[in-house]
Amino acid sequence: MFKLQSATPNFDAKAKSYGFKECGKNLLGLGNEQGASGAPTAAQRAAFPPEKQAFIKQADAICATEKKAEDEAFSSVFSQGPPTLDAWKTALPKVIALSEKEQSDFAALTPPTADKAAFDATLAKERELLDKARVALAAAVAGDRDGFRKAFTETDALSKAADKSAREFGFEVCGKSLLGG
Repeated sequence: MFKLQSATPNFDAKAKSYGFKECGKNLLGLGNEQGASGAPTAAQRAAFPPEKQAFIKQADAICATEKKAEDEAFSSVFSQGPPTLDAWKTALPKVIALSEKEQSDFAALTPPTADKAAFDATLAKERELLDKARVALAAAVAGDRDGFRKAFTETDALSKAADKSAREFGFEVCGKSLLGG
């Protein structure tokens, strides 16, 4: 969740006015490249047991659907550069709802027994990220720009951790989504 991109040439400058230091680069996980640290190689993926390969395919399909919906939710918000707190009050509930659905869809999956602990750990990181996104939303609703900026910026580390965990598990699409999953 929350992988933001520079939508306009002025995005970085405007975002810096919000206090972000690395806008356009990795505000909330942007730049997590496939094959980045911890991700299995193609040969390692091919050696996964068939049940793990099938599980990854199911989960990645969920992530692909969510990412498309998140991209749609954010496209209009970022068309003018960094959104105002009012714009976040509109966008974040949509993205949070999509992430909650993703969590629910993941909970319905049955990971291979050998991978259950790793998958549960990945989901825990996603829940932590989602909780921080809710804090950011609450700050936006309250008109607390500093609180929003702090919570929103903290999602970066959480997003990176969630993405890394998903990539280490072997997911290819999950680990590149907007709030980490």
